[in-house]
Amino acid sequence: MAVSGETVAQAVDRYLNSTGSGRVEKYLYPFLYLDSSGFRDPEPIRQAAARAAMEHPAVSGYFTAGGACSTHDEWERRFRNSFHPVRSGDVILSYHPEYVEDFAQGRGVSYGSLYNYDVRVPLMFYGPQFRSGVFESPVESVDVAPTLARAIGVAAPSSSTGHVLGEALVE
Repeated sequence: MAVSGETVAQAVDRYLNSTGSGRVEKYLYPFLYLDSSGFRDPEPIRQAAARAAMEHPAVSGYFTAGGACSTHDEWERRFRNSFHPVRSGDVILSYHPEYVEDFAQGRGVSYGSLYNYDVRVPLMFYGPQFRSGVFESPVESVDVAPTLARAIGVAAPSSSTGHVLGEALVE
């Protein structure tokens, strides 16, 4: 089912206005950007906005720029990995599985879901350094750089957070 994030943002904005605690500056899926100018600590406003968003039936979870999260499991890790302190909004929202953002008159295509069915993608390596086969182990995109580095015999990037996909290497 398609949901308009603008509708969610408007509901959050009404709530924030009613409490005098800031306003929604803009919504850009999946982020709420808040205007909390004039407040020393914006985190309580972020959390209030996140809780207000959770009142919408489509919203299943949130993560704030201050690190507050609606869950403390694998989802929290996925939220944290999706957050960038400069480019991300004040609040990241996630929808329930049956909902997608309403882009282009409800075509039903979106990105940014944290659900397994949206984050599972095929990963292929080719060359003499790699084994042939199908491997079902969970991997993440951050695993590509250290794996390629090992395959060509150089050190992994210093900022790399992934691990080497050893089962794919001939070694």
